[in-house]
Amino acid sequence: ERAWADYRFGYEALLAKAPSLSSGERLQALDQLRQQSWQDHYEALSGLEGRHGAYQRERELLLLGVTDRQQREALAEELRTRHFGEQEAELLALREVELNLQQQQREGYQQARAELEQSLSAQRNLMSEQDWQQQYQEQLQKLRQDWFSAPAN
Repeated sequence: ERAWADYRFGYEALLAKAPSLSSGERLQALDQLRQQSWQDHYEALSGLEGRHGAYQRERELLLLGVTDRQQREALAEELRTRHFGEQEAELLALREVELNLQQQQREGYQQARAELEQSLSAQRNLMSEQDWQQQYQEQLQKLRQDWFSAPAN
């Protein structure tokens, strides 16, 4: 447990200094961190981190500060292939696209809900609490349908 905790704290420190390091230096520093933190427990802790955990940490580390979409995708693709092979990497890429779309949908819905609440808050003092709640619930239900209902084909 101590070795795993050391690794996690070391990883957070590495993220903080990552912007001043090249991609190669970042990965090398992560490998050194794993060696130093895990020492006698390397096999057990690498199993605990797993391929997916190692991929996620390396991805986060490499993509930190990279704003160019094509460069981000190229780095992520290279990591996926290295960790999972070509077939699994393709499946993982599709899953990541799906997750990104879901995240964008959640963020859009949350923003739309905040806007709805803001627009209705001005009306709250002009009507009874029961009427306001009913109007809010109706508009919230419509908002949810607009954002999360499957489109008709």
